[in-house]
Amino acid sequence: MKLGFYDSGLGGLSILKSFLDKYRTQYEYFYYGDSARAPYGDKTPEELISYMKEIFQIMHEKEVDLVISACNTSSALLDQVDLEDYFFQVISLTEIVRDYFENSVEAAVLSDFNLPVGLLATQGSINTARYKEWGVNVQPIACTKLVPLMEAGDMEAAKIEWQNYLQMLDTNVEYVVVGCTHYSFLIDEKQLSKYKFIDPANLATAYFEKSIYSDSLISYKQSKDKKKLDLEIEFSKCDDEYFKLAEHLLSFV
Repeated sequence: MKLGFYDSGLGGLSILKSFLDKYRTQYEYFYYGDSARAPYGDKTPEELISYMKEIFQIMHEKEVDLVISACNTSSALLDQVDLEDYFFQVISLTEIVRDYFENSVEAAVLSDFNLPVGLLATQGSINTARYKEWGVNVQPIACTKLVPLMEAGDMEAAKIEWQNYLQMLDTNVEYVVVGCTHYSFLIDEKQLSKYKFIDPANLATAYFEKSIYSDSLISYKQSKDKKKLDLEIEFSKCDDEYFKLAEHLLSFV
């Protein structure tokens, strides 16, 4: 079984990494980062839908069996893309996060007691207002500086800005939704002791396992475990430094 992942650039590697950490050689992997057009957070819905169609054509040519949309901004618009022409299904971060709020015990407590939940995301994600489907009291904050800094390779500046955005949250916020896959790489130990992060990178594999055994995906089977990792990574724009950063984020150092 071949899994495809895509994002505007480096962020989706956090989702890919969660799969590699858990399954490693059990599946084949293809990752596409549309770095030439990053960030996606300031693009129009029409532009993003067009990008997704192009990326799905690439996934089709790579003969992937299942696509994980590892971009929060475009995932929110996935239901506006006609997937009937493709031989794969798509799991989106939107449905992964929605599943958490619909089915987890923690989310039920948040809803019952009307506890505030922080959402740090791109402006594009917030504009879709998909967070209103979660049934909880959400405080959204648009983090416009983070993805450009990370895509430029300035991780230290991105970490400082990430902390600044966290400090914008109300003081009584304990749970924080990581609303962009880039941000998963910015969380440090001190922040983990203060906040409980609802991070798709930590939810994706469990949702994948639940989905793969559902009626809709029952035909997909786990590949025979191999000794060698079968991973292909492609970016629409990439130099040596950028690829080294990608390898570092995947811990291939």
